[in-house]
Amino acid sequence: TMMTTLSGDDSFALAAELKRLIAEFVERYGDLAVERLDADDASSEQILDALQGTSFLVEAKLVVVKSPLAQKELFEKIEVWKENVPATT
Repeated sequence: TMMTTLSGDDSFALAAELKRLIAEFVERYGDLAVERLDADDASSEQILDALQGTSFLVEAKLVVVKSPLAQKELFEKIEVWKENVPATT
């Protein structure tokens, strides 16, 4: 399990780096291996479910969470969910 956080003031560079990371992952594992969530719209439970869930269709999974700071609850639970995230996420 690996967690990468992209932050900063340069939205162009952030978007370019996110696009690069996703493209690398998709090239290796396919489109079905990427799940995108917006923390402004998704509950912390939905985000945690995405992180902890596995798929029989893909070897590994990438979960992209936009605006994670919108979910204070998510950060409060981060230590708990890290222990339950499959190695393939």
